[in-house]
Amino acid sequence: MSLLSIGKSGLYAAQAALATTGNNITNANVAGYSREAVVQAASTSMGGPTATSAPEPKSPRSSATRTTS
Repeated sequence: MSLLSIGKSGLYAAQAALATTGNNITNANVAGYSREAVVQAASTSMGGPTATSAPEPKSPRSSATRTTS
């Protein structure tokens, strides 16, 4: 993996985190809105961002569905 692709991946992760934070702030007072969280993980592939946006799990044992954009 080249340094440029590592940097690009980091920028995608930061962009996803900022977009999710903005979405959470915008919808904070909406009834029934469930706060979203960004889950970042190490990636061994060469394809795209490593950050995903998913609803926060309801309990520590549940797992969130990850979606990439």
